[in-house]
Amino acid sequence: MDKHNMEYNSELDLITIPEHGRHVQNLIMHAKTIEDDEKRRQFVERVVYLMYQMNPMGRKPEDLADKLWKHAFRIS
Repeated sequence: MDKHNMEYNSELDLITIPEHGRHVQNLIMHAKTIEDDEKRRQFVERVVYLMYQMNPMGRKPEDLADKLWKHAFRIS
């Protein structure tokens, strides 16, 4: 029988901003590994857009965009 490695949340790094979840945090951490500045910027823009889609929060788009970019920087 093949043994599977399981990850438990208690063994993982803490989530910096829980409202965005572990997957968003992992995407931001992946962005840090992208060496090309332009490709990294584009990748993070798509992650921020994903964050917006997950939590539109009913705010003015420009206020929310600013908040989400700050969150992305904080996570990184």
